[in-house]
Amino acid sequence: MALCRFCGDLHCKEQSDFFDIIGFKQFLFEQTEMSHGTVREYVVRLRRLGQHLTVNNISRDLLKTGYLDENLEPWLPATSTNNYRIALRKYAQYKVQMPGAIKQKAHAGTTSDIY
Repeated sequence: MALCRFCGDLHCKEQSDFFDIIGFKQFLFEQTEMSHGTVREYVVRLRRLGQHLTVNNISRDLLKTGYLDENLEPWLPATSTNNYRIALRKYAQYKVQMPGAIKQKAHAGTTSDIY
């Protein structure tokens, strides 16, 4: 991952298998009044959490029903747990408001893009 020093966008070699990071970032910019720095923090948290869950072979089925922060609580990293919970709650809002984007992500392959 790299942070562009000119525009502040996050560039990453591949998208998260767990989260629709690009759609989530777009949602935060278009549907909320968050600053670019705050959006970047949410994106970084979810990207790191997705990597952590992948490394630990956590089932993606945990994202399908219930509350994300409760479902994933046993597998959240020991540091900054509350920050991950906050990001998961915001991602849950995205899932509710943009359900079509999430379904499309399930069928998308791994690609490079800007987060």
